[in-house]
Amino acid sequence: MTFLKTFEWGYVFDDRAASDIPGLWDALRACLELKDIKVDDGGCGLGGSVSHSQLFSLQGIETFDFETNIGDQFLGHPDPDSEPHTEHIIDFLATNRGLHTIRLSFSYCTSYDYFFDTHSVYLGPTLADVRLPHLHTLKLSFIECDPRVFCDFLTNNPTIQILDLYTCFPYAYTGGKRPDILVHLEEGALPNLQDYAGGCYTWKSLCRAGPHYV
Repeated sequence: MTFLKTFEWGYVFDDRAASDIPGLWDALRACLELKDIKVDDGGCGLGGSVSHSQLFSLQGIETFDFETNIGDQFLGHPDPDSEPHTEHIIDFLATNRGLHTIRLSFSYCTSYDYFFDTHSVYLGPTLADVRLPHLHTLKLSFIECDPRVFCDFLTNNPTIQILDLYTCFPYAYTGGKRPDILVHLEEGALPNLQDYAGGCYTWKSLCRAGPHYV
């Protein structure tokens, strides 16, 4: 077990099994070779939810794929002063500087559903300070963030080659002409970008920030 390098886990509906989850994450901390994690925390309502667990105290992670329905638990635009809190997730990213692949998804709804019942979480200002020198792939779904904070984060991580933003909007976006979370990206901010997926309203900002062939 101590030589485990890859770990994948899906949520459970059994409360008895869920009660053992905290011990599982503690055990993984002893796996010093662990590099790749994929976790589906769909059972957010269970007592064993991993959303605030010791999972986020793991170190040395290079690939982190985390899917949760925490955004579905708080309909309406996220409030930075209330649940769901995400500071622990941002801290986890900041302390795992070897990360090269990140996927974070905070809802299971469709983008069509989003415009009727918001299913997203708020990523706070500390995101801007996260620097990951090996970051290659970033995929985010159902987040709201201050565009300046988000663009500062991207600018501080110019190694990104693959960027996928699914239903990611400026904080408290309520509908309008241009919900562009990339609006503050400066020219050449993402010089290594090769592959982008995101709303058409972000394309102009993205083309300005990436290499000429994007």
